[in-house]
Amino acid sequence: MKRSTHHPAGFTLIELRVTIAIWAIIASLAAPSVDEFVSRTAMRGISADFTLAMQRARSEAINRNMCVAVCMSNNPTDAAPKCYRTGQSWGVGWIVFTLPTCATSIGTSMPSTTATPPQEVILVHEALNPRYQLNNMATRRSVVFSSRGSLRAGFSGFNLVDTGVSANDPINRTLCLDRAGRINVLDYGSTCS
Repeated sequence: MKRSTHHPAGFTLIELRVTIAIWAIIASLAAPSVDEFVSRTAMRGISADFTLAMQRARSEAINRNMCVAVCMSNNPTDAAPKCYRTGQSWGVGWIVFTLPTCATSIGTSMPSTTATPPQEVILVHEALNPRYQLNNMATRRSVVFSSRGSLRAGFSGFNLVDTGVSANDPINRTLCLDRAGRINVLDYGSTCS
């Protein structure tokens, strides 16, 4: 008589539970590093976007031989975005626009297409995720570049902070805009001069 050597196919309930338990342990170990990766990527992106906006404003000022402004805007994606004059958080969004008159005071009616000459919007950036804050150190709500690319009102500093981590976390940065109009990304808490 021949013996049957049939082995059941599939997993037993115990094998399935052990496999699920191992995957749960691996996932719990990987979750913090995934969150950290997402946060660091977002912070790099915000820093790059803000740096690009400042560099674009500076180069447009030089190329057009006129002043160009960057201001906070809580409606940057509207058909006619305007500067925002409340608070110090640039996280609401920002806009870059021409400022042919080189006005030192930027109002909530700017940019204006009815001004003579008109103020042209060059670049807009929508609001940041509330987890990330971009605050000006001196409550400056706008920056104006002269036709030579320098700042009209001296240097400016901005703190980029991820509120989901501690203040001492190296992910946080300080962005310094010097008198010549160049922007540098430094360790959080650095002094801009």
